[in-house]
Amino acid sequence: MPDRIKPGDRLFWNLNLIEWNPVEVTIGKVSRKWAEFDPPEKYQRGARINVQTLELDGRYVYGKLYWSQDDWQRQRDDEQAQMQAQEAWDELRSRMSYTRQCPKVLTAAYIRDVFKVMLGDA
Repeated sequence: MPDRIKPGDRLFWNLNLIEWNPVEVTIGKVSRKWAEFDPPEKYQRGARINVQTLELDGRYVYGKLYWSQDDWQRQRDDEQAQMQAQEAWDELRSRMSYTRQCPKVLTAAYIRDVFKVMLGDA
């Protein structure tokens, strides 16, 4: 995956967050912060692409550009893993509010290890 987009690059604009169903787009003019489609009228006049994040910014336009299907899949997998972790965390916090005593299966060492992971000391 290249470091930065340049005029003439062909990327994929995937509007569907669930499955891979992209529109191949060509990059036109590129400035320090923004890039445009080539030709701009073909997709959405005034839409621009953040060259750092590849996210679209426009009036009725949303989404993100990807270098490949693998790039999209990798990001989707990361987002799903983060959502699952957040759901598990929310469930743990909810159940902890009802628990007054430490479960007998937990040791002090295990609880300290959990704190290390949570605080980034692991």
